[in-house]
Amino acid sequence: ERILPGKFVLVGDERIPGVIGAKAIHLQDGDERKTNWKMKNMYIDVGASNKEEAEKLAPPGEYISFYSEFEEYGDGCIKSKALDDRVGCGILMEVLKGNYEYNLYACFTVQEELGLRGAETAAFRIKPDIAFIFEGTTCSDVPETEEYAYSTKLGKGPALTLMDRGTYADRNLVNFISEVARKNGIEIQFKQTATGGNDGAKIQRTGKGAKVAIISVPCRYIHSPSSIASKKDYENCKKLAGYILNDLSNNMDITMKLMK
Repeated sequence: ERILPGKFVLVGDERIPGVIGAKAIHLQDGDERKTNWKMKNMYIDVGASNKEEAEKLAPPGEYISFYSEFEEYGDGCIKSKALDDRVGCGILMEVLKGNYEYNLYACFTVQEELGLRGAETAAFRIKPDIAFIFEGTTCSDVPETEEYAYSTKLGKGPALTLMDRGTYADRNLVNFISEVARKNGIEIQFKQTATGGNDGAKIQRTGKGAKVAIISVPCRYIHSPSSIASKKDYENCKKLAGYILNDLSNNMDITMKLMK
């Protein structure tokens, strides 16, 4: 909530522009300045001159979204909202271009942040043997963060998760992915913290269960209007996904062993 005042937003299907407003700092008393403003004390200024005009432009209950343009800047960085998990969607779009010797389902699941709901229903319907989760994950390589506390680092390659709050990655899959990365010259890293979660938690436990592996693009400031990722990490994650699926397709004996 503390990041909201002053943010530019778009309201509803018509994408009405607006700015989130709150009581000006120079009008706040001492106690107000010491606390973060709650959402209930904020409003969206859509440029209306009265209540009737405001409700016509933006009826009560209308949804809003942050306005955040995609940009490339700095040393190979990209900036956009919702990189977690638009990076995963972009990777899936690429792998769908391939031809494989097995049935491949690409699931663009919904409501991961609200209980992994889309992943659960997809897994129940598909009943996968193996599932690869491509996502954006936390990156804490910023000032005043101790070395032991960071999760991943920007520019150090796709990150493999061994475990988090809800998922235990299949060790054989992790070893397979690591070997594919090594022989194709792709730098990878391992997520250092066991915090957070992903769709693998539901896929692993739905129906007959499935073996899962999580491959992530490190993103700074996830769940905010402006996330930052390394373009190189994203491109390498995309390449790694293709190498993995092609290796499985070209070596069905290995695929069958990984499924057991």
